[in-house]
Amino acid sequence: MKKLDKPMKKILLVSAVTLLVFANADAQFLSDSELFSEGVPESKIKELGIPDADRIMELKETAHAAFESGDCTQAIPALEALGKEADWYGTLILTGLEPYFQADIRDKRDFEDQRRLMPLEARGNEFLKLRNEALVMRAECLVETGEAEAAVAAYIRALKAIYINERELWERARNGLYKLIGFNH
Repeated sequence: MKKLDKPMKKILLVSAVTLLVFANADAQFLSDSELFSEGVPESKIKELGIPDADRIMELKETAHAAFESGDCTQAIPALEALGKEADWYGTLILTGLEPYFQADIRDKRDFEDQRRLMPLEARGNEFLKLRNEALVMRAECLVETGEAEAAVAAYIRALKAIYINERELWERARNGLYKLIGFNH
């Protein structure tokens, strides 16, 4: 490996420091164009509307009833709708906590209302778990209807979303995927 000469080392050091300084810029220093163009999900709001917890629970009942009765042709679209709505609602709940999530450890330590945020985070995560459950159930229905390629994609999607503490869902998705690809473990 070639050694760097002194001028090159200085350039690299100045570049690294500059990157660190600008990478840690706070959102309050973003220009208006950056603040209003990045991460604003206007298209998603137009697509899904403003989510409603009661509507999500109705979707859950419909999707689960179809799934449990074995009617996968009805369950697949219902589970897809449930997954999207639950994901959107959970994401919006957690977005309300974003300033806390983005704070550094010192600011979090000094934040006195941390305990009040915990139930909000738990509620957002409940909806994301509901999404994950819908993703796995949809993949299982796709297997039942003979749509193997779509089922593989659905299992991959579910496995990317499932949390480590959702052991049963993780195992169902992992085993479903492995069965489809012929992997015996």
